Amino acid sequence: MKKTLLLFFLFTGAIYAQEKKSLTPDDFAQWQRLESQQISRFGNIIAYTVRAQEADGSVEIYNDKTQSKAIFERGTRPKVSYNERYVSFLVKPQFQKIRSEKKAKKKKLKLSQDSLKVYDVAKNKIVFELPRIKDYKFPEEADGFIAYQKIPKKENKKDKYKTFEIGVFNFSNSDTLDVKYVKEFAFDKKGKSLFVVKQGVDSIIKSGIYKINLANFKETVVDTSANLYSKLSIYNSAKLSFIASNDSLKAENKKYQLVLINNSVSTIIDSTKVNDGWKISQYQKPQFSDNGLRLFFGLQIDRPFIAKDTTLLDEERAEVDVWSWTDKQIQPEQKVNRNKIKEKSYLAVYHIKTKKIVQLANEEVESITLDRKKNLLTAIGYGNSEYKIARSYDYPWKRDLYSIDINTGEKKLLVKGIGDRVILSPKGNYATYYNRVDSAWFNVDTKKGKIYKLTTNTDNSKFYDDENDIPSLPPAVGQAYWSADEKFLVINDKYDLWKIKPKGSRRNTNITNGFGVKNSLQFRYNLLEAKQEYLPVDKDLLVTAFNQKTKGYGLYTVDFKKHNPEIIFEGDVSISRVRKAEKADSYIYMQESFKDSPNLFLVKASDWKPKQISDTNPQQKNYKWGSVELISWKSYTGKDLEGLMYYPEDFDSTKKYPVIVYFYEIYSDRMNKYYAPTPSRSIVNFTYLTSNDYIVFVPDVRFTEGQPGQDSYDAIMPGVDKIEKYSYVDSDNIAIQGQSWGGYQVAYLVTQTNRFKCAMAGAPVSNMTSAYGGIRWASGLSREFQYERTQSRLGKDLWSGFDRYIANSPVFMAPKVETPLLMMHNDNDGAVPYYQGIEYFMALRRLHKPVWLLVYNKESHNLKYRKNMKDLTVRMYQFFDYYLKDKPAPKWLIDGVPYIDKGRDYGLELKE
Repeated sequence: MKKTLLLFFLFTGAIYAQEKKSLTPDDFAQWQRLESQQISRFGNIIAYTVRAQEADGSVEIYNDKTQSKAIFERGTRPKVSYNERYVSFLVKPQFQKIRSEKKAKKKKLKLSQDSLKVYDVAKNKIVFELPRIKDYKFPEEADGFIAYQKIPKKENKKDKYKTFEIGVFNFSNSDTLDVKYVKEFAFDKKGKSLFVVKQGVDSIIKSGIYKINLANFKETVVDTSANLYSKLSIYNSAKLSFIASNDSLKAENKKYQLVLINNSVSTIIDSTKVNDGWKISQYQKPQFSDNGLRLFFGLQIDRPFIAKDTTLLDEERAEVDVWSWTDKQIQPEQKVNRNKIKEKSYLAVYHIKTKKIVQLANEEVESITLDRKKNLLTAIGYGNSEYKIARSYDYPWKRDLYSIDINTGEKKLLVKGIGDRVILSPKGNYATYYNRVDSAWFNVDTKKGKIYKLTTNTDNSKFYDDENDIPSLPPAVGQAYWSADEKFLVINDKYDLWKIKPKGSRRNTNITNGFGVKNSLQFRYNLLEAKQEYLPVDKDLLVTAFNQKTKGYGLYTVDFKKHNPEIIFEGDVSISRVRKAEKADSYIYMQESFKDSPNLFLVKASDWKPKQISDTNPQQKNYKWGSVELISWKSYTGKDLEGLMYYPEDFDSTKKYPVIVYFYEIYSDRMNKYYAPTPSRSIVNFTYLTSNDYIVFVPDVRFTEGQPGQDSYDAIMPGVDKIEKYSYVDSDNIAIQGQSWGGYQVAYLVTQTNRFKCAMAGAPVSNMTSAYGGIRWASGLSREFQYERTQSRLGKDLWSGFDRYIANSPVFMAPKVETPLLMMHNDNDGAVPYYQGIEYFMALRRLHKPVWLLVYNKESHNLKYRKNMKDLTVRMYQFFDYYLKDKPAPKWLIDGVPYIDKGRDYGLELKE
């Protein structure tokens, strides 16, 4: 073992509990989170955004060479240049200033806007700044220039193409160039040229592609022969491609061309050069292979154009959706995906040297997976036409797997009915996939079609999810990663990592040497670089390890030869977002715990000593927080279960505390997750509750097929039995809360027990018979597959399993409810139909049960508008405080809020 570091967090000064204050909703605005974390190519610069909820944030730039940090108030969206010389970012206007301007009803373009700043790392100062900037770009593989999109001061209503002005800045001599009427702009990879797509808005400016030589800012014409240009793709300064049309800008049914320019020679590919019944897609951007030998582009089915009948008035046109049993997609799904269907493109390739066009995808094989560099002559194709109707009720959704010859377009069926992700090997010789029927990983030879089984499950090595509790075959528990030479893969089972030969072998090597299964550690590897494709076989793997017993995380290294994982550190923390510098063995990652705000850490292979880089939420030291404990019990059916108990910071075991029980499915693995105080989108905030002298109990729930309601009862209630025995739990003041699937469990539980003082359910399904035949409006999908094969776990259709649907529907047991129930169900809920909440509310109301329903207008399954989150937060905690702490009731809880007073009187004042 290398070394074990005792984890501790810096920047947390000691303060006595009695000096701290309880959190209020007004305190939430200052809480911060990290965004846009990135480490530079050579690992010396780390940039990130610290964003506050309703306050000004900042961009922070850490220089590991100088061990210093530069902080810029209100910064956001930082980018580090290729050679670490510059860091650019936008600066937002002051939060309160924008709020004041909006209150004054200023028009959008009259509001204060973002500005651009560029920080010179070597000089440690800002070397360029400009107001009113929307976006910016560095060259991909060069420093020295920046291009940026300006925000106009007023809208040009005559410009229906919404062109904009860009600027270019040369860092070496401070020269600038402005270019108007731009639709798109992009540097070539090496930063020698800037290409712009212009759209003519008058007779002076001509539509076209223009090239700007960055050495002297000289502009030259690349092409101005067409009327409309889009989807610019650049290989280098001499080779580029785009989509163009010669039709009138007002034409409804434009015809498009693919244009390739190679050393000033133009090649035009139009619909006459592709297969009959197909046309060039305007929606898919052309892409070059990394070796520059091929250009991939999109084709569309050339359907007959149906012109609008201009002889009819709008009031004379029927508006009807025609649902047909032969539709591969039901009408709501077609409606949601209207633009996707309209823009559906099928991949084709132009071989630049041979000038050969090959169509790769069609209606039988719709989607294609290429290797990342697009250099291989083998692609993977997927076809699902025969499974589309079954998508409404079956899961996982199936696809047939094909290999496709890039040179000829020839398709070879490899495997039928795959339901999981497929991985193409580095040289294209194999396609790797997981088969749920066999609960194993396989390789299929893309040329010969021969299939090789890679993994075998044993008592100590399971490659499938052995805790799967939905009525579908279990998914894989891990991922597969190839070595660049195609000599082996690494696949993880439940605990350990295995080195596996492409054709399988009985001698697969456990490269973590069984350390995972012996110590309940789940080792996981992920590709760590933005451009990484395959395993770094010449160096140790940096992996995370989750301890199933303690719920803590660690970082380990794994040597391909020694097969002994070596610890860097472990502790009662959670680790995520591990990233590696492209040209250095330096890594950044996020670390957090319930008590410690998520922060960014840096670790290097030279010494493997983690260093904390960021310091979010230092104000937390002024507030009461809390602690978390893992507890266990058995369900009423004898299953071992775990759960979390969250306690107030100044917890006193001689006192009695009210308890709120929250649940969904499995939460114990999140023991070391940080919960920032935020307005609620739908659920309780553990931190807010512990800060206000509540205990929160979060039990895990395990399910079986056909009885989700009873399973919830059998898991949750014995957990409640256990905590009620604790002397400090006020058993007369326990409430339950859940959202969505948790909301369903709440709605069901109150029909089975009166032990809870009150309950709150967000977006609950109350009637599984009517919900089964409904639509998930956000996706347009039928809800049938959810009830038969996924979360609802009924395992049968409505007709063969009718008794299951009735037995698990709370609305049919409404007369048993005695618990005061608060519900939230919003009128634009795209996951659980809004009428589910209404059915339950109307049943309980008729039965004279105490019930309230909060409906936030134009809101979805979980609240997305902060104004509504803040409102729900106040009402939900008023509700719990009234029933569990005997605090005064708010007016809305006693008297309601008349519709005529909506938006004026919110009824939030307390009635003494």
